[in-house]
Amino acid sequence: MNANQIKLIPRDFLRVDQPEHPFTINGPDILLSDKRNLIALFYPSAEELKSKTKLMTRLIGSKIAYHATTVMVLFLDPSLRISFEQQKAAQFFDQIIQERDLPQLGQFFKEKKTLTGIQDHKQQQAVIFDLQAKAQLKNLDYIEKIGFQHKAVAPLNVAVKKNVYYNKITAKFEKSRANIFESQNQAIIGFKNLQKSKSDLAELEPFYEFSLRTQFEIDKGVPYFDKIQAKILSVNDKPVSRYDPLKPIRMASLFGWQISNINNTAELNDHIAQSL
Repeated sequence: MNANQIKLIPRDFLRVDQPEHPFTINGPDILLSDKRNLIALFYPSAEELKSKTKLMTRLIGSKIAYHATTVMVLFLDPSLRISFEQQKAAQFFDQIIQERDLPQLGQFFKEKKTLTGIQDHKQQQAVIFDLQAKAQLKNLDYIEKIGFQHKAVAPLNVAVKKNVYYNKITAKFEKSRANIFESQNQAIIGFKNLQKSKSDLAELEPFYEFSLRTQFEIDKGVPYFDKIQAKILSVNDKPVSRYDPLKPIRMASLFGWQISNINNTAELNDHIAQSL
């Protein structure tokens, strides 16, 4: 979206560009509010135009985090080519618009979602965030006690690396971006040595994305945990974020990752037993 297109967005609403949210890594590009409701506007990056997975991962994360009444709007510039069928995006977004529609964005505040859809969305969010709260308490308790004595973590030979995983968004098998393994009892185990050369959030993002793409579904616009599976993330240090120190832990908990610092089979089995 260029500067001229952004100028077409109505100015009589509250607007936030690149909004931060405690439970998203990459959320909508713009938020609009009439002081009662929200419109979340997405415009795809060059990478997202080529990848349905990238765009839908960002949307699913936003649907989990933002209020159920938020209208999710995708802006597509007709001059740019999108690599997947637009009707596929329509299964996820509430509205898909072009440049000519930008001046009328405010009309979506008047188009209310169905009461049943909102109730279903709220119910699923309650389930997701109840799991998040429990996981976060467990993670914070563990971090307080262990002190990350292992300054380097490495995969253990009791687990098999998941070189590919089934992506529910594309319904295809894809290569894993993260160092993720699966034990014989089907627990998922991730290993990451945080280098501190970039943000911990960025370093852990592939693990968050793994959960979004393999364990969440969207049904009639509502996100839900389709597969709750024990997941252990072994790191060499406490992950933090500069302006929101707890965010990496909060996000890991949201996606069901149990933070750990392990380097032997006994420690791994202990964590798996606590997760199941």
